[in-house]
Amino acid sequence: MPPKRKPEAKEEDGVSATSTKKSKKPVSPSPEQYILSLDEKKKLTVSQFKGITLVGIREYYTDKDGEDQPGKKGIAISPAAWAVMKANFAQIDAAIKKHEA
Repeated sequence: MPPKRKPEAKEEDGVSATSTKKSKKPVSPSPEQYILSLDEKKKLTVSQFKGITLVGIREYYTDKDGEDQPGKKGIAISPAAWAVMKANFAQIDAAIKKHEA
């Protein structure tokens, strides 16, 4: 069986579609984005990506310019998944208290 070939990258406006370079410009929240600092390194955000509302929890790091940047570790869930979590907060709190005892 021949090896699978990678699809060829399409270029739009001189930028390769398969580029893996990360942008170094600071991430500034849009006015519609909600941000809640959970601790020194973690933030909860409510934002939109490609027209889809997401609730995200992500670790951030401070770059050399002192700006907070999103890291690799995190999760983004739908409003439906958030509603399930919210409906079960009492049980989640009880489980946390049980484990901390």
